[in-house]
Amino acid sequence: MSPLAFDQEQVQKLSEIGAHLRSARTKKGLSLEDVANKTLIQPRFVTAIEQGKIEELPEALYVRGFIRRIAEVIGINGESLAESFPLGQAQSGSSSAKLIGVNGPTLRPWHLYAIYFALVIGAVALLYSLFKPQETPRSAGTDKVTSTGTVPKPAKQSPVVKAVAKPKPQSAPVQAQLTIKADSYMDISADGQSNFVGMLKAGEKKTIAAKQEIRISAGNAGGVMLGVNSQDGKVMGKSGEIKDVTLTPASKGF
Repeated sequence: MSPLAFDQEQVQKLSEIGAHLRSARTKKGLSLEDVANKTLIQPRFVTAIEQGKIEELPEALYVRGFIRRIAEVIGINGESLAESFPLGQAQSGSSSAKLIGVNGPTLRPWHLYAIYFALVIGAVALLYSLFKPQETPRSAGTDKVTSTGTVPKPAKQSPVVKAVAKPKPQSAPVQAQLTIKADSYMDISADGQSNFVGMLKAGEKKTIAAKQEIRISAGNAGGVMLGVNSQDGKVMGKSGEIKDVTLTPASKGF
């Protein structure tokens, strides 16, 4: 594919995403061959994505698929990361073509339509069987209903459960305030639990609170302002730099 088929936004995004994937892969102790074997993606495409060599990759739709599969193998939210890569204006080609660089069968559109209609028909049949009205048998030769004199008891109503107001959470010992100046991929955890993984857009703000520790990894440190424990925010690093920060209740900055 000609490099002219990709726009500048796609080139910049691939460079950021590729750097983040390379950093995460090395932290996991995985080689390029390990990733290629686990994803069934050709090694040359894995290398091209990590190095941001967009001219060596197929169409943008396929690049999204590669990013998602690679990210999932190395423990990153692949869906969110793949969606952050723009498709641009140059997407073309037959929708029934097999995914380039990936071994294994690919569902064509008519397969998907067949599966979709089969599911719809099955769902309609199930709903009809569940809600089909039941006919009440009547005695032969008469349409009169014989009264037994027994009045059915009204069904008991379920007691109403009143919602109990939850106590307001106490102020966390450590807090971080993020202000995004330029798009950046972020991986955030609080007290060892994942808080957010994905792309934050310019203009967005996010506050993270924890009892013991906050870990923040920014794929574009120059585009992220970080304030710690109500302190004024500062830029995390240089533009395009991958920066990891750990905050505790004693932190007065980073």
